[in-house]
Amino acid sequence: GGDSVTSLRWVGAEHLDDIRASINVGRAKNWEQFRDALRDWAVAVFNWVYADAEGNAGYQMAGRLPIRGRMMAGVRDPANPADRWLGYIPFDGLPHRYNPASGFVASANQRIVEPNYKYPIYGAYSQGHRGIRIDQAFSGTKADRAHTVALQNDVKSVRAERSAPDIVALLKGTGDADAEAVAGLLAGWDSRYTTDSVAATVFETFMFHWQRGTLALHVPPRLLDLAVQQTNL
Repeated sequence: GGDSVTSLRWVGAEHLDDIRASINVGRAKNWEQFRDALRDWAVAVFNWVYADAEGNAGYQMAGRLPIRGRMMAGVRDPANPADRWLGYIPFDGLPHRYNPASGFVASANQRIVEPNYKYPIYGAYSQGHRGIRIDQAFSGTKADRAHTVALQNDVKSVRAERSAPDIVALLKGTGDADAEAVAGLLAGWDSRYTTDSVAATVFETFMFHWQRGTLALHVPPRLLDLAVQQTNL
C-alpha cells in the first residue's frame, strides 16, 4: 500500500551559473546586456522585467525549460522515450518583449503565452487575475509617482469582479435566507478589499469552502490541505 516511489530530474541539481547572471544583471547598461546576462540564468524560471532612463521597457522569461517528446499531464513515465528530456528551450525561444505598443510590461506570475506557443512552456502558474488588474491599472494611464503609489495600495480583486456576479446569479431567488443575504452583499460590492468591507469577507469565505469542496472531488483527503494552498495565488 501507500504511494509509489517517485524520482525527479531537476535543473537545480545540474551545473548553475545563476550567481554570475545575477551579478551581470546588476551591471547591465542596456536591454541587450540585460538579456545577455540572463542567458546564464537556470533555476527557478523567472519573469524578468526591464526599464531604463530612456523610457524603454522589456520582459524576458529566463531559466532552463526542458523539451520533451510529448505533452501530457501528471507524472511522466520513465520507460517512455517520449517523456525523456531532449534538451532545453533555447534562450532566444523563451518569451520576451521589448517596447510593446501598450507602453508597459508586467508580470504577476500568470501564464504569459498562448497554448500554441512554438515551444511547450510547462509549469504551475498563478491565476491571471493579478496580471489583469495590472493591465487595467496601466491601460490608458501615464505612470507617475502618484499612480505607482496608488497601484501599490490597490485593493481591487479581479477574481471577485469576475466571480461575484455568477455567485449572485446562483444564489438569488433560492428562497434560502442565508443565500439571499450573501447575494445581497455581493450584488452591490465594488470588488475592493477595504478594511470595513463585509462583502470581501463573505466572498473569501465562500471561495475557501467552494474551492475546498471542489478539490475534495479530485484529490485524496490526505492531500486536500496541501492542494487548497495552491488555489488562491
